Amino acid sequence: VLGVFGVFGCVEDIAPIVFVIHKRMGNVSMLENSEEVKLLYIQLLREIIKNYGHLILPCLDDVISILTKSILDSCPAVKKDSCLCAAELATATKTHFHMVADSLVEPLLKATNYHQSAVRYTAIQSLSKCHVLIFLLHINMIHVQILYVFRLCHYVQ
Repeated sequence: VLGVFGVFGCVEDIAPIVFVIHKRMGNVSMLENSEEVKLLYIQLLREIIKNYGHLILPCLDDVISILTKSILDSCPAVKKDSCLCAAELATATKTHFHMVADSLVEPLLKATNYHQSAVRYTAIQSLSKCHVLIFLLHINMIHVQILYVFRLCHYVQ
């Protein structure tokens, strides 16, 4: 999919593509009707995240908006690829993912109740990847807070 676009060097190369996908899939007023086109959008987004995840941070809110709607899409292939895209996003944006992860939990949980086992399985895998990263970030934050309190106690004595 990315062969058509070449190599991205900066955020300005990716932002217009994410904006168009968001306008067509993440926007309530203008939703894409074609399942094939929606699937191509999600596949393109996944490839961008996989290969250029470090450049996606300025567009993170738009990507989350796209994924929250596409995970709940009626097309099983779009659902499945959206779950994979969410897992890819969690991996690519580890340090910033905790800020937006809560938005993806509810749609991923709903996808675990889907009637096709392949979609359920992918949703569970994605959910576990997202939660593991959230859990690890919380542990690191708690560890830092404990160290900070320990230092404060040490200085007081």
